[in-house]
Amino acid sequence: MLNGKISSRNSVIQTSCVLLTTGSFNPVHPLHFQNLVRVRDFLENEHQPRWNVLAGYISPTHDSYVHSKLGDPAWIPAKDRCRLCEEAIQHEGPGLSSWIAVSRGECEWEDGFIDFDAVTENFRDFLNSTLVGAGTLFKYPLRVVYVCGLDHYNKCSHVENIEKQKNMSSAIVYRTGCNEQQISRSSKTSGIIYIPLIKERSKLVDVSSTEIRQYFQNPGGNKTNIDRSEPVSIREMNQLMWNLPDLQHLELVTKGLMDMTDGQPWEKMTRSLLTFNFNISVSMDWIEDIIQSFRTPFWLEEKQWFVACTWDGLYSVPYFSDVSANTYFRLPLYSSVTDEALFCDHINHFILNESPKQTRYYFRHIKKLEIASSESLEMLSVFIDMSSIECLAVSTLIELSKILWMLQLMPRLKKLSINTQVSYFLQKTHKIRLECIENLEI
Repeated sequence: MLNGKISSRNSVIQTSCVLLTTGSFNPVHPLHFQNLVRVRDFLENEHQPRWNVLAGYISPTHDSYVHSKLGDPAWIPAKDRCRLCEEAIQHEGPGLSSWIAVSRGECEWEDGFIDFDAVTENFRDFLNSTLVGAGTLFKYPLRVVYVCGLDHYNKCSHVENIEKQKNMSSAIVYRTGCNEQQISRSSKTSGIIYIPLIKERSKLVDVSSTEIRQYFQNPGGNKTNIDRSEPVSIREMNQLMWNLPDLQHLELVTKGLMDMTDGQPWEKMTRSLLTFNFNISVSMDWIEDIIQSFRTPFWLEEKQWFVACTWDGLYSVPYFSDVSANTYFRLPLYSSVTDEALFCDHINHFILNESPKQTRYYFRHIKKLEIASSESLEMLSVFIDMSSIECLAVSTLIELSKILWMLQLMPRLKKLSINTQVSYFLQKTHKIRLECIENLEI
């Protein structure tokens, strides 16, 4: 798991740390490494007091999550993602390979997907139980610093919870086009380390795994470009609509200027449309004011077009809403939606990755259920309509009685996928006749 990267250099220094970044890495790209390098440089040269960075680790996410999120053919299996990361590190030379390595613990976890905060906590416990104490490399506890980009921080508010844990910290690196309002507040009050890259911004080149995948899926098309196009203005959209007088259906995915987030000019341009769905990437302030412009009778009553907003984007609901959810599911903080079922009914894939102690949401259209935690399985029928499930994927050990209970509640079940110990599953089910199963993966 550690691949020998951690050494005891300067082990007498009390504040020694290890960097950890998680993600799909589907595929890996240079920005993933650059974030680790920038955090190391900051901690060792600018942070007060200065910290000693011993190593950095890239931890690819478990297949059960990545596959369900991306689907075929975009998904790269974990073993190949790990191999690509290792080869990319070697390709960068000793400047990286001397201190950065791949941690396979998360993607090989037999119980399936675990979220980044739990990965960080487990990594901290492993390092300190193995390397710290009498007769080991280090005298003082090691601190694990979770590293991520500003885009991830804006989407996952519980990054801040890492800072509250013993011997854990989080470092956020600026990313082009992402809003800084939330991180600016948090870095002053919560102790989160923020690296704004003020001097480097004019030279930053943004790359994402999503754009790389889209480029190779459509290399000759003009819908996607690795180098992002210039943001679109509302004036340009108005001209486009003027040139298309008979247009009835519009789907818009683009980067935009701030004037693209005002609902009023869109009312005039889209009044004759039958459908209008958009996903506009734009860095925003005063989100509540933006949402308010989409709460007029035109949007809510006449068209019944609903929108949701994050710090870095505005999108149509439910068209561009998430179709996958897990135990941590939360509704968007800002939206014009009047009935939260609009979000929940769009979810067709649910991942049980932790005990669902309580939830106020109900999912009526789940087609695929993924079991990555065996705790509180009896709670499933409380927030999921089990009768709609067609595919069951199991990546953790489950008692026979609970397997039988679930199967009885799934009359439409056709596909069964077992991603855990196959021999254990066969032993537990060898007397069960599964007449409904048409597709089996083990």
